Amino acid sequence: MTDEDLSSLEAQNQTIEFDVVAMALLDKDNVFPPKYLYRLSNLDGKELSSLEKIWEEVTPERRLALLQDLENLSEIDFLMSFNSIFKMAIDDPEPNVQQVAIRALWECEDPGLITKYINVLDSDENIDTQAQAASGLGRFVYLGEVDEISTDRKEQAEHKLLEILEDDSVADKIRQYALESIGYSSSPKIENMIELGYENDSQDWKHSALIAMGRSGERKWGPFVVENLDSIDEATQLAAIKAAGEIALSDSRPYLTELLEDYSDEVRFAAVWALSEIGGEGILDHIERMLEECEDDDEIEILENALENLEFNDDIADFDFFDFSDDDDEYHEEVYED
Repeated sequence: MTDEDLSSLEAQNQTIEFDVVAMALLDKDNVFPPKYLYRLSNLDGKELSSLEKIWEEVTPERRLALLQDLENLSEIDFLMSFNSIFKMAIDDPEPNVQQVAIRALWECEDPGLITKYINVLDSDENIDTQAQAASGLGRFVYLGEVDEISTDRKEQAEHKLLEILEDDSVADKIRQYALESIGYSSSPKIENMIELGYENDSQDWKHSALIAMGRSGERKWGPFVVENLDSIDEATQLAAIKAAGEIALSDSRPYLTELLEDYSDEVRFAAVWALSEIGGEGILDHIERMLEECEDDDEIEILENALENLEFNDDIADFDFFDFSDDDDEYHEEVYED
């Protein structure tokens, strides 16, 4: 479906009365019409209140399927926003629904979510839901680090994550997700926590530590990342590949280039993207060769996106803020001499 088709379908469905959509959600005997998904974008006010009133009357299976469909739609049509529905669904009685809702809100920058996620961590009994909430807090640690939210809000998220990490009575999965989230933080406490996670005998802890290393952006983690690029555990290997790209680890280029021939699509594509982040001599040729030999549409799109990312990163690397001409140098010398 083209962008034009999507826009047309969206326009058509904005004319549908919300009551019609609500009745379709409650209709257990018929499939919910996919075209109605567009009508649920940017719900607020009376319509959102109406949905809240009937929400738990909709079958759990349909609520879950609906959120999954809305999540997928928002990823292909950036004009769609279902955040009001996802926020409502954080309080759903079904853990699977809650988890999809929190995951789907990853791009949402509303600091009010920090309190909602902390409430989930404090009161929910499902480990997977709590782990997803810990993951969600990572978004706000990152936003705080880039000054997109207040320091107080960032510290609120950090404090909860640190509290979880320091409490041995909390389930490992929740603490592992907390470690991944706290990786965004520049707090001096974080380095030791990442090291402890990495040294843990559990592969899951090592995996989470590698994710935190990548999110930290610190090249000091390079040796740990490189030694896991050929891990026999694919999840750990993928975390290392992603981390290599995030910290622009030039030492990883030879290893990542070898992985372009890997039998696993996921490993191969992760290596392509990491190389596009790192850049350097020969990377463009490797990706272009793969593109020439590729016949799969999805793979072609991935490779084309990697080429664009490589070009963007190479342009940044070529731009030197301190690249003055000789005349500039003479000017600065004269100024300082005066």
